[in-house]
Amino acid sequence: MYFNALTLYRVGRFFKKYKIPLLPRLCEGLTFLLFNSCIPLSCEIGQGSICGHRGVGVVITKRARIGRNCLIRAHVVIGGGSKPGAPVIGDNVEIGVGAKIL
Repeated sequence: MYFNALTLYRVGRFFKKYKIPLLPRLCEGLTFLLFNSCIPLSCEIGQGSICGHRGVGVVITKRARIGRNCLIRAHVVIGGGSKPGAPVIGDNVEIGVGAKIL
């Protein structure tokens, strides 16, 4: 298994789903500490999606939805700003290094 920011996201979602206290927040904190990434557990990321370069510098808004089998490269921002709504990314999408999807 390849250990990256999305691995911690999936583990945290598991803990959140089964209402295990404290561990979901710990996973979010470790994601930030180890990979300098902000991937909240409330966003939806489909199966098979991966982060290139271990997900370093990836920031995803809490309302974003990302489809299945997506490749998210380093230093990508998905969402942001103060406008309502959030990005919805389909299946089989590759997001390049440094992309900003607002």
